[in-house]
Amino acid sequence: RSSLFLPHHDLGLIIVDEEQDNSYKQDSPAPRYNGRDTALMLHKIHKCPIVLGSATPSLEEIYNCHFGKHILVELTERFHGSENADIEIIDTKAEWKKNGMRGNFSIKLIEHIRKNLRDGGQVIILRSRRAWASAMQCTVCGEIARCPHCNVSLSLHQGGKVVCHYCGWSAPYSGRCVKCSGELRNLGAGTQKIEEEAAALFPEARIARLDSDTAQNKKFESKTIRDFAKGEIDILIGTQIVTKGFDFSGLSLVAVVAADSLLGIQDFRADEKASQLLEQFRGRCGRREKKGLFVIQTSQPKHPVYQKIANNLTT
Repeated sequence: RSSLFLPHHDLGLIIVDEEQDNSYKQDSPAPRYNGRDTALMLHKIHKCPIVLGSATPSLEEIYNCHFGKHILVELTERFHGSENADIEIIDTKAEWKKNGMRGNFSIKLIEHIRKNLRDGGQVIILRSRRAWASAMQCTVCGEIARCPHCNVSLSLHQGGKVVCHYCGWSAPYSGRCVKCSGELRNLGAGTQKIEEEAAALFPEARIARLDSDTAQNKKFESKTIRDFAKGEIDILIGTQIVTKGFDFSGLSLVAVVAADSLLGIQDFRADEKASQLLEQFRGRCGRREKKGLFVIQTSQPKHPVYQKIANNLTT
């Protein structure tokens, strides 16, 4: 973003990679601007070509290309010539009814993972919430445990600590409601809980977790990525950190657990962002000669976002 404000004298080309990415928008500190839109203005000022690249373009760019404002150039095959991964959507609501769930894992997904591990492949599991439980609710009065400073729901972490992921406030976990002293129950599993369940289901597998908690240690983050690239980790569990930018030759199965949480964010672009993230995540697997498999666990299998990806629709 900052390079746009360098004193360019002979600018010949501007390339904006992953043009749909939210990180192009700078909120703080000033100046507040969108790097993608600023690059378009710079291209007009310098009268030089600009390339906006993305496997999952924003709706604005799809519109601009449809109506001739920008020229569409399509890449019709992947770099290594591999095929797109197959997609399987698992209806968790139906699986619960027929006793087909083991915690947050469906039996179907467990079998896919076991077969993949037997064949020497690697697995990445996406859960968009970190911590052990993403929220806690009182069993007596129904109150959701919230941060006393910013009113955001608290998350339970391993080690008996509740943390606000918005302001960073934390406190020891009492297990009791501050309103009526009723017992708290956990709502939703985070990456820590998924890691614990995976370790119990696949005791022979080498498992690691990568989220913003573990990534605070840059050495640990780099080592985890290196070890997975070298095949020393079988299953990697993570948040959105693991969904794009990586090229792992041995990765042949990617799965999303509780995919509906991607659609439940308070953002009018929630469906667009979910679609982009899922498509990017799908692109992580089967990048060599072996065809990959992308599994989505959801209680809304007919949702347009999942159907769009399953049917390979581009708009």
